[in-house]
Amino acid sequence: MPNNNKCWIFGDESGRLGQDRFFAIGIIGTRKPKEVIEILRNIRKKTEYFDEVSYKSSNQKRTLCCIRWMDWFFSGQDLAHFKILIKDSADYDINYYEDNKYQAGAAQLAYCESYKEVMNNFACYTADAKGFVYSKIGLEKMNVEEHLVGKVRGLLKENCHSKHSSEKKKDDSGYTGSAEILQLCDLLTSSTRGLCCSLFGEETSESWDKNTLRKNIHYYIPDIKEKLSNNRNIYFPKYQPFEEQMFVIYKWRGGVKRQNAPILRRM
Repeated sequence: MPNNNKCWIFGDESGRLGQDRFFAIGIIGTRKPKEVIEILRNIRKKTEYFDEVSYKSSNQKRTLCCIRWMDWFFSGQDLAHFKILIKDSADYDINYYEDNKYQAGAAQLAYCESYKEVMNNFACYTADAKGFVYSKIGLEKMNVEEHLVGKVRGLLKENCHSKHSSEKKKDDSGYTGSAEILQLCDLLTSSTRGLCCSLFGEETSESWDKNTLRKNIHYYIPDIKEKLSNNRNIYFPKYQPFEEQMFVIYKWRGGVKRQNAPILRRM
């Protein structure tokens, strides 16, 4: 993966649209992906964990590595930023989108449209040229590049890449750089959505590992339920300056039938 003068965006989704109450799209942005990858791999070595990092039933080494990745992210580092868009199923209707020339299902269309919304509200990278790394799984009917190019500032088709979080190096010595950051994005996205489900009574899993990861997010974002209940966005550690927004949660809202309605409002 090149480390040239652009912002690289890594995206992941969590939740099943139409089946789960909460659906989420999360993205990590960084101008220095190689430095982020090196840090994540060093944490792997220290925790002696080299399998996939994710929000799922786990063992102690995986959970420890997950916690250390999270703690590094919230530590005040300035290499990577995370934005997540939380959608409540009650607020989503496929008819909201007129631009559905692919005749895709609700889930696939929601993925692409959500990526567009959250990428265009990435304030600290608004003016940057962008690269986009995403998983094609679940988006087979969509031409993601064509759908996003021209709608996301600074994004060109040749800088869109379909990857997988479990992708290994050719020599099988570990995960590729893209896979490492996609795993971090998956961890933050799924843990945050899991916390929302738990706080609003939609999460039934009480496994110690998932509960630990949810509690770790809650430790850094203690007012998440209050703000989401009041349709307020959440900015960590603070709203301004924008470049210091390490972790942002956007709450979906707006008229479900009007495509030009404002989706994300700064509050």
